[in-house]
Amino acid sequence: MTNKIDPNKYRSQFESSMEESKRPVYARMKRQEGADMAGEGLIMHVSATGLWWATSDDKLRLIESYERIGYHTLAEQLLVGFLGAGGTCYFHEFDGIEGPVELAPTP
Repeated sequence: MTNKIDPNKYRSQFESSMEESKRPVYARMKRQEGADMAGEGLIMHVSATGLWWATSDDKLRLIESYERIGYHTLAEQLLVGFLGAGGTCYFHEFDGIEGPVELAPTP
């Protein structure tokens, strides 16, 4: 079973500290970064603390991040780009969810 998530739920409390004019540009960059990783066939993982990493299917490639979804500003946009581009993502007890996730339909 795939869990449906709303990435807006994981917005950072620190987003208000970012200059308003920079948010759209940075959000677009994060979405593109996520889409690029999905396009490369990487599999994304999010730990219980929100820390994310990505691996290739054969485990020969690894991207480790210091960013935490829900903590770092606009990190949820990485999820939006990744999942929107058809990437596979697994939550490991993040937000109480274990297993694969996909974007919930927007109302």
